[in-house]
Amino acid sequence: MKHFSVSLLLGAILIIPITVEAQQDYQKWLESQQSEFQNFRDKRDQQFLEFLQKDWEDFQLSRGLVRNSVPKPDAIPKANPKDIPKQEPEPEDQPVVETPPSPEVDTVATDPSGVIESTPSPVKVSNAQQAKVEFFGNEIMIEYDQGMQTDVQTPVNAESISKIWSQLAQSDYEPLMQQLEKIRQDFGLNDWGYIQLLYKTGYSVSQNDVNATKLFTWFMLLKSGYLAKIGFSADQIYIMFPSENAVYDVSFLYVNNTRYYVIALDGQRLQLQSIVSYEDDYPEATREIDFRMRKIPEFTEKATPRTVTFEYMGKSYTLNYRINQNVIDFLESYPQTELPVYPGAGMTGEATQDLLTQLKKIVDGKPETRAVNILLRFVQTGFQYETDDEQFGHENYLFPEETLFYPASDCEDRSALFAYLVKSLLGLDVVLLDYPGHIATAVKFHSKVERDTIQYNGSTWVVCDPTYIYAEYGMTMPSVKDQKYNVIQL
Repeated sequence: MKHFSVSLLLGAILIIPITVEAQQDYQKWLESQQSEFQNFRDKRDQQFLEFLQKDWEDFQLSRGLVRNSVPKPDAIPKANPKDIPKQEPEPEDQPVVETPPSPEVDTVATDPSGVIESTPSPVKVSNAQQAKVEFFGNEIMIEYDQGMQTDVQTPVNAESISKIWSQLAQSDYEPLMQQLEKIRQDFGLNDWGYIQLLYKTGYSVSQNDVNATKLFTWFMLLKSGYLAKIGFSADQIYIMFPSENAVYDVSFLYVNNTRYYVIALDGQRLQLQSIVSYEDDYPEATREIDFRMRKIPEFTEKATPRTVTFEYMGKSYTLNYRINQNVIDFLESYPQTELPVYPGAGMTGEATQDLLTQLKKIVDGKPETRAVNILLRFVQTGFQYETDDEQFGHENYLFPEETLFYPASDCEDRSALFAYLVKSLLGLDVVLLDYPGHIATAVKFHSKVERDTIQYNGSTWVVCDPTYIYAEYGMTMPSVKDQKYNVIQL
């Protein structure tokens, strides 16, 4: 994009002899240019507005992607004691678990009241208004230009959306963007967390107008460099964006060979067959949404206590820990995405400090095979088994922290939790095994193990099923023993 200075251009022209009439014409042109730059400081906005005013069309939506069409078992078998391999003598040189230090937890410094004052923007906000944003148990105070308050007229169509774009583009939006970027960094928000921050900010700025909230979120996403589109159907507005990760059970459409998912940001399940939208992209907006999380954000604590009991080799264990309800609310907002995203997110401070500390004491100093068995038994028997349809009414992969929160879980939830625990507490590599209708794991031990194994990437991995009750390492659930599987690397 080319930039130029009106004052420099004026200086260049004045050195050339010109007539009075030419000077007057130039002055009119200069005033018009200054007016244009005042209304649209970014030339892309004017170009995009011209496009929005004319090029809309009807798109048919495709039904959401399905992860695994094979139904999961309603009940999980228990390993028969006679089927459990005799405890192999542990060689003297077998590695002994020396658990790594508990992962450091970055926390967000919050006022005891739960109110976070956003860092004032160094740029003065025009027509400044203040708003309180409710953000998963945190109250965030922000300042914004009154011109960002919009009123979406009905019927919703290209004209009404174009008017909102024009209003937002001519508002003093940059100071608010700076505040939100600072909040994003403070919380350590990934792309999905940032979208939620924009949506909840828009809801406050628009004074609870849902359509205006979606247009605000769309506008701010484009200004933040993300690919995003807006569409409408029956006077309702919808946001669509592409993702680096597959998203399941969500309608989508293809625009310029890119899949755009129509995702509800308020947790609703959408049922749409068509939508009116456009093809062209906002200039220089190129980023796709990445659902992976380096860590789960730390929100103001709303502690919910949990207790889990399990037994192993005749010894009973009771673990008490806290789960932050505000974190659960954030994780519930997540669309269903690819399996590796879930164990990769880890857990927040409360769960890490409580649960990992207790499990660490149990497995520390044990041979790694026995330590894996302990973690298997904890996950297998510490929680009820229910399919997602039984517990939630639809497919719903859980993050490890959610598995610790809900009373029941199924195979992929337990596998994600087990994989996270093995990697965090034992430092062993884990992969997921994707069977028809079932998810298990395989662990790469340091020692040689003569049980059920697979070969992957030139190494031997031992099957470990955190759903097959009482099964130890190296035991495959009978119903999938002869089934083909895919290996999912974490």
